[in-house]
Amino acid sequence: MREFAVLFISLALLALEYYLGTRRKPLLGALLPGGILLLLAGLSIALRDASGLLSGIPCAAGLAAAWLIGRNKATAAEKVELEKMKAKDL
Repeated sequence: MREFAVLFISLALLALEYYLGTRRKPLLGALLPGGILLLLAGLSIALRDASGLLSGIPCAAGLAAAWLIGRNKATAAEKVELEKMKAKDL
């Protein structure tokens, strides 16, 4: 049962990152991966064990990748809308 909970939380975080990437304020989506890295770095320093940080880097990279995918899709959609507006003006 725990595996399903971890899977659900992971999918929810990826969906949240994708959603934040599609919003107008792009840096909002960078907070979650950065926060995870800062939290894990702090825990690694406090516990004097770098194993948490080593496993957290791929997690933060995956969240950043989901954010970038959403960001690129939003930029492309905005560009298409601007092209449509320019076509109507001419």
